[in-house]
Amino acid sequence: MSYRYFSSRPPFQKNNKSNNKNFRKKGGGGGPLVNEHLIRNLLRKSRTDAQSTKIRLVIDRGADVKPDVELMSLTQAIATTGELGVDLVGINLQQEYPIIKAVDYNKLLYDESKKKSVKGTSGKVNTAQVRKEFQFKAGIDDSDLNRKVQNMISYLQKGHPCQVAITSNRRNLRQDSNAVVTTLDRVCELVGENGTQQGLMKKNTFGSRGSLLFQPNSKKST
Repeated sequence: MSYRYFSSRPPFQKNNKSNNKNFRKKGGGGGPLVNEHLIRNLLRKSRTDAQSTKIRLVIDRGADVKPDVELMSLTQAIATTGELGVDLVGINLQQEYPIIKAVDYNKLLYDESKKKSVKGTSGKVNTAQVRKEFQFKAGIDDSDLNRKVQNMISYLQKGHPCQVAITSNRRNLRQDSNAVVTTLDRVCELVGENGTQQGLMKKNTFGSRGSLLFQPNSKKST
């Protein structure tokens, strides 16, 4: 059985020990069931097809946005993650309707490692190193864009790296196949010399989602 290419094909984390039943044990370690591994597990348990297998999907909308939670078929969940360019990650598979998260798996791993690394030996959080995340939708109007970018600039000036994620729906992509890039260009223009882009934008294969990291400009940050 084959599925679309997800945004990540992560190996299981051998050093991530957990007693959670949703983690696959392998070689003494374990990691969450993700993408194809998760799909096969769900189909094996339901003993039916993807359309008849019901799950509860938690859709990650960013650090400052409440996630959407929807009951849907596994087929719909696969399609949803395809449009968003993210991964399917098993959260709690023991419920009547298994709880699955639609999220960038690599970002999820980063967030987990960040929570552990931002605390120094004194146990205090080093806020200057905390990465801030900002979500933009392609086609956002100028006033909303300016407001969000000004907020982002305030964090850059305080020394925070800022992760920018841009998503586009099908309607915007029909009007502009490079809608995500177009929106990024608008963000970059407003950021100006307050931040420095790290590398190139990472886009999913559908062109509906992209992300880019901005580092503080040392000459501008205070």
